Amino acid sequence: MQRFDAIVIGTGAMGAATAYQLAKSGVRVLGIDRYDPPHSFGSSYGDTRITRELYNYGLQVDLVRRSNQIWREIEVEAEVKLHTMTSGVFIGNPSGDDNAWITGLSTEGRLHNIEHETLSPAQLSAKFPAFRLQGDEPGLFEPGAGVLRPEACIKSQLRLASRLGAELHANERVTSIAESSGCVSVHTNHSVYEADRVVITAGPWINCFLSSFLASNIHAYRQAVYWFDIEEGSIDTLEPPNFPIFVWQVGSDSHQMFFGFPALDGPSGGLKIATEQYEVVANPEEMDTSVSDLEAETMYRDFASRIKGLSRRVVKASTCIYTVTRDWEYVLDWAPESDRVFVASACMGRGFKHSTAIGEAIAQTISSGNSEIDLSAFRISNRFAAS
Repeated sequence: MQRFDAIVIGTGAMGAATAYQLAKSGVRVLGIDRYDPPHSFGSSYGDTRITRELYNYGLQVDLVRRSNQIWREIEVEAEVKLHTMTSGVFIGNPSGDDNAWITGLSTEGRLHNIEHETLSPAQLSAKFPAFRLQGDEPGLFEPGAGVLRPEACIKSQLRLASRLGAELHANERVTSIAESSGCVSVHTNHSVYEADRVVITAGPWINCFLSSFLASNIHAYRQAVYWFDIEEGSIDTLEPPNFPIFVWQVGSDSHQMFFGFPALDGPSGGLKIATEQYEVVANPEEMDTSVSDLEAETMYRDFASRIKGLSRRVVKASTCIYTVTRDWEYVLDWAPESDRVFVASACMGRGFKHSTAIGEAIAQTISSGNSEIDLSAFRISNRFAAS
């Protein structure tokens, strides 16, 4: 039976970062994934991911700033481009709680010295003419926002982890975890392994390994993502620097929104936009990964039509899965029933941009018991009421 210092279950965004950081610190680590990452069955794919500092949660600033530093370090080590600065715009809806979302973002920006600028609707239209504003919609401009390439990010970290001695097993499914005799046994469909510590970064499959109480507080939701065709002659207004990443609140609260990216790959790649839904819980084993014509038509009517230069034609569409806790915050903590099993969930759509710093913090916790970034806000204790 093979014995490791640590085993990471799931090597998507969080798992790849954790395996890389553990290997970098000299830990003998095994990473296991039921598929061959980067893959399209979970959350960590889709060509692009947003990175930004402006949030309504102060701790996110520490995570994203450290993550951006690590992305730059990985780019040098792996000799690959991962991070592109494009700038970002956040557009509010004046009917939503006196636009509390935009006000909160601006307050956080001032508190944490994040460079940003308030834009009136006229200023927003002048700076980014592709936005078809619906009325008196205020905006915030963040020059430091940008785009990550998720597949390249994961592939680079796994390659670096392997170079540093990590053992990586793709297409191997973990069936159970059992703690005994001062170690953790990890059973798979191929073998059994032992480790001093186990880190569960299994995305939407994480509930397979959690107690029923904790699992009842983490849910998975299917999300659809679209790349709309760019009309002839419109590419100039949809590429950087004339088009940023954006998040646009279109309803009365911050969950009624859509987001999108500039056309980084020219007109043939289309322009990627998506929204979020948290009504229908998904099972990753049974989730419908197709996107219907009706879904695409609804997406264009309600959201994509607000971007000038997009046609109704969908270049491509795909699905992904968000894992979400009841209190809309990460779980980064030892499992309640074990001091040898560390749980890292849920990404909630924003986890990719924080994943490298979270992976580093988990590795530090595994190696020394403490992390440089304070993870106490993400502990399990006292957060969830009984269902």
